[in-house]
Amino acid sequence: MMRALLLHIACLPCALMAQELIVPPGTGDPMELHFNEVFMARNGIMAIEGVRQLKRDGEPIRGKNEREEFRFDGSGRTVWSGIFFDRNNAATDTSCVTRIYDARGLLCEQRRNDRSGEFAQRDSLDGEGRCLRRTHVRIQGPVTGGLALMRPLETLISDERFSHTVITVPPDSGSAWRVTWHNEHGLPYREQTFRKDRWGYLRAIEDRNIITGRQGEVTFRYDEKGRLAERIEQADRSTPAFVKHIWRYDNAGNVTLCDSWRNEKQTRHTEYLYEDGTLLLKAILAKDMETGLIHITRYTTRRR
Repeated sequence: MMRALLLHIACLPCALMAQELIVPPGTGDPMELHFNEVFMARNGIMAIEGVRQLKRDGEPIRGKNEREEFRFDGSGRTVWSGIFFDRNNAATDTSCVTRIYDARGLLCEQRRNDRSGEFAQRDSLDGEGRCLRRTHVRIQGPVTGGLALMRPLETLISDERFSHTVITVPPDSGSAWRVTWHNEHGLPYREQTFRKDRWGYLRAIEDRNIITGRQGEVTFRYDEKGRLAERIEQADRSTPAFVKHIWRYDNAGNVTLCDSWRNEKQTRHTEYLYEDGTLLLKAILAKDMETGLIHITRYTTRRR
């Protein structure tokens, strides 16, 4: 069934020459789409729109009344992303994130807006681009104050500080550093230790809660061309439970497949399709291995 859908949507074989999507190692959602800024800027891509559909076994493909969109600036950076939910009463709900960059091109603020309200995460970065302070605020308004101009009302939700420490390791063992999280009282409560091998590949991120003592770890493995091939996350090392993701690429480096596992059970199979010739993302097919549902997103691209 999955292969038949691929042939139906693709019609033509995928071309192999560039990478619109990248798969970076890190602690974020491994299934989140990350776009190659160089590729987006070089090809003058302004926006990508996706229409979501659903395929049940034995039934035709049906629309989900959901759309997603990504918008990019002239440098290829993602400046806005959102999901539109079309309701039966003709109203549309939107959940979106606006990204703001500093003069160096580093992400310093993310504004989230959905039915629960508008929130902002603001990062204060040092000269090396490391986060020293992170605040979360709720934005309401705008409101008026006498003769003052209309202005939004912001409520501080959290205020955290970060300290960064280089860890001494043997010369041939690569490098390591630790990020310590401090709460609003200035007290440490969490440590993350990052370890790279001698060639610069991030191999592990160790996470420890100072208060509870719980330790977790994310490890990374790369293929023969240095692309991320496997990510294993163990939230609590005192238990055997883990979540694993495996990626595969074509000869040009385009990610074409991702398999997700929870412990020893496969939970999701995802395939990526690109347009022939332009190498632009055409569709993503993701099969939920537990329910058998196939989630389809068809993409169109707008250029400048």
